[in-house]
Amino acid sequence: MFNKFRQVRQRLGERLYAEMCAQLGIVPLRPEVDELWSNYPFFVISFHGAFHGRTGSSNTLSMSKLAQKEGYQAIPYVLHLPYDASVDFQRHIETTPLETLIAKRQLRRVVEERKIPIDLLSAVIMEPIQGEGGYVIPEDEFLQKLSDFLGAYRDRGICFISDEVQAGLFRTGEFTGMQNWYQRYPNLRPDILTFAKPLHVGAAVAEKRWLEDWPAGKFSGTWSEGNLLGIAIAYYSLEELKQRHPVTQQPYPDHAKSSGAYLRQRLADLADRLTRQYREVHLVSHIRGVGQMNAFDVPTKELQSEIVYQAFLHGLHLLGTGERSIRLFGTVDQRQREADMLVHILEDAIRAAMEHSRSATAQRRCHV
Repeated sequence: MFNKFRQVRQRLGERLYAEMCAQLGIVPLRPEVDELWSNYPFFVISFHGAFHGRTGSSNTLSMSKLAQKEGYQAIPYVLHLPYDASVDFQRHIETTPLETLIAKRQLRRVVEERKIPIDLLSAVIMEPIQGEGGYVIPEDEFLQKLSDFLGAYRDRGICFISDEVQAGLFRTGEFTGMQNWYQRYPNLRPDILTFAKPLHVGAAVAEKRWLEDWPAGKFSGTWSEGNLLGIAIAYYSLEELKQRHPVTQQPYPDHAKSSGAYLRQRLADLADRLTRQYREVHLVSHIRGVGQMNAFDVPTKELQSEIVYQAFLHGLHLLGTGERSIRLFGTVDQRQREADMLVHILEDAIRAAMEHSRSATAQRRCHV
């Protein structure tokens, strides 16, 4: 946000910038600027299905499940757009320069129409593959539209943030999940990357140009020193990922890609077996994934929950995602042996879930 402040200050002048920030007993000379600062802070674009955390600001950026947001305070001026080919950035963006909107007193109208003045758009944040939203792999048309939008307006101060908490550290076969996309769409090269989970600590990585002239004390916090044990584990993990897999002797990026492809093939074989037995329903469908981020769909939300429960009873920890998907979030060193074990237990869990479902249906019919 601070970078956007600087850009507005540079474009509108030091005096006008001072007026915008003067809210402690100093009356601005131009009331429309006071309205701008009081009512219209800088905007962020996030996407439907996103999950970026549970604390105040990050929870507002999230839009995956109602249970994760209901009852929590939200910050204003986060706009959620579709994470698919139907997205229309131009519909929600007002490209008229901020100076013109201020002079013509049109800023309120633009915002009330749920449009973002391009000069007040500070960031676009996305997951390279959505996690909580259902392990959604972005469509090429969506990526092209986002790339075109950023290419056209990035010089207006928009910061592109890639949430790599799940996809980072070779989980998809690339060091960052976004590398899978910006190799084809260069405008999707992020300005800021966020890491956590496999790193064991949280980390935000930004290009130096974003921070080089920040004033002292602008970026700090109570927990900024990190956890020393976590940092040591993170350092060791990064060093280990530079090596080769001790069994296959592949570099970890190549191993994650090949082992992920093997798991998806085993899931396809499982889907065929189950379809032959349970002809009335497709129990495993829409198998998808990149590297070790894999998922499949089941017919209903109830069956999703029952399969996760039965898998736990069989010694396999699974997590549901989206409305009726099950994620298989493997490690970068997972081998074919683990994939075989996983699919074997998963098959037992699905069959047990189906037996439970049929038994419950029979009991309901008896009561009727």
